[in-house]
Amino acid sequence: MLRTILAAGLATFGLAPALLGAEPEPIETATEAVYTIPEGADLHLFRAYGSGLALWVRRSDGVDVYLSTEGRLPFTGYYLNGKGQAASRYFAQPQGNMSLAHLGKDVEGRFIYWSPDMGKNYVDYSDKLLWSLDGGAAMFRTYENGEAFAYRNGERFGPYKSVYEHYPAAGRELLYLALTLDGELRVFRDGEPISEPLENARSLVATQAVAGEGYVFAVLKTDGYWMIHNGTITEGNDVLLAVELSGDGSGVALIRRIDGEVEAVIDGRPSGLRYTNSGRLVLSSDGRHYGYLGERKAADETSELFFEIDGKQIGPLGGDAMSGYHFAGKTAQLAYGYNDGSEDHIVLGDREVGTFPAGTAFTPRTSPSGAHYVIYVNDPEKPRLVTGERELALKPGDKVTKLDIDDAGRVHYFVHREGRALRHIDGQLIGSFDTALLGDYSTDREEMIFAARDGARAVLYLGAAPVLEAARIRFARFARIAGRDRLVARLERDGMEYLAIDDAIAGPFDEVLLDRESLDASPMESFRFHSRTGDTVSRHDWPF
Repeated sequence: MLRTILAAGLATFGLAPALLGAEPEPIETATEAVYTIPEGADLHLFRAYGSGLALWVRRSDGVDVYLSTEGRLPFTGYYLNGKGQAASRYFAQPQGNMSLAHLGKDVEGRFIYWSPDMGKNYVDYSDKLLWSLDGGAAMFRTYENGEAFAYRNGERFGPYKSVYEHYPAAGRELLYLALTLDGELRVFRDGEPISEPLENARSLVATQAVAGEGYVFAVLKTDGYWMIHNGTITEGNDVLLAVELSGDGSGVALIRRIDGEVEAVIDGRPSGLRYTNSGRLVLSSDGRHYGYLGERKAADETSELFFEIDGKQIGPLGGDAMSGYHFAGKTAQLAYGYNDGSEDHIVLGDREVGTFPAGTAFTPRTSPSGAHYVIYVNDPEKPRLVTGERELALKPGDKVTKLDIDDAGRVHYFVHREGRALRHIDGQLIGSFDTALLGDYSTDREEMIFAARDGARAVLYLGAAPVLEAARIRFARFARIAGRDRLVARLERDGMEYLAIDDAIAGPFDEVLLDRESLDASPMESFRFHSRTGDTVSRHDWPF
């Protein structure tokens, strides 16, 4: 049914005409109450992706799993470890990034979420949850009455002795590594074995392209590896050290150890260049170009460093190579830097773009298209930002963070000076703040947003113009909705949360149940999000 979502006190948000309009209108969304948290439940967890939402609710007699794709799925034999009214859980984004959250209720009954120090060690948890890229299928594993199962939405596969890893592949396929009741370790796809028993398996490597449906899933063994890339199965006898997938999912690159040396293998073709050790391997977005750092040690234990780019060696570099290197936008230009023992050299593609005092220059930031770059030179005597066209001077002692350059060649950055965070665009001071927060760039709008806090207020800027003010801006970014980039912001005022998209706003809610990853499911003709008010969880469809 259609329900008007009222937004109270809009004028207090300080919305500017530059983006959201002086008087943003409350929106009308298709709203449906989808779940009521049971009385006495003391744990509530959500993971959103695209149109998908998962809620884990612990009751006194078991656990409910609510999936927006399936509804309520009760698990009487499943449990979440935890003491009292709080627990720690491992969760994974569809891209495979792990995160840990502590969950519980505060004294007023509001649910709270936060992340502890990721440097600490935590035990492995069995309830890792992932979404398919379209947000239509949730995938997880459980233990029930001593047996293990893999789930895709409400579809259960098993039983097994154990499900070690699970992973969303192309479309809504579920890949997982499981130990059968007969004691065989196999890889399964949607309940069907697709590998022979894997002897001496040691670990699993999985990565997924965010922009498409390409994927790679590899099991490492003591005598080689087993890998599936976009449905093609490969087995090898080499020691596999790393797997990298291109941004569009079409290409895959490996680093293998062979005859005591390491070598890159690109789409099944060995490069033929071998080293003693190697650094991180990077692929261009289309998978056609690669680069990585190779090290060769001589008999006297001295080292020579090389960059290998598309089968060609650059070097020896000498000294210590810098840690960061990447392909500039969608180009085949590799941006990197190295220290030859006396100077820092910064290179973009096949040209050196700067030489600076040793230990002062960082790998350049490049624009989304790759056409522009900026180098932060942290020289104690002469700190500065260097682009291909100009230099922007800094004062001795200044520290620069959140450095970006857009496709027009404008440099965006914070300068930290005397306890203040000073926002600049191309040397022009935009504002002075206590804290620098988030930022994002829209290629469609050719503009960058950033958020900063000053005292009790957080302000969101589009370029140099303030567009939104709140007590807290939980995140703000551009999302591709109905054919163009739209500014989506989750914000808080007087303890209530709102969702703003361009020139409209929805709320108030106790919570907007919306992960940052939820904004990556595109194309979308409408925008789906969830909210919680009291113990009721609702789904909203925001039309455009």
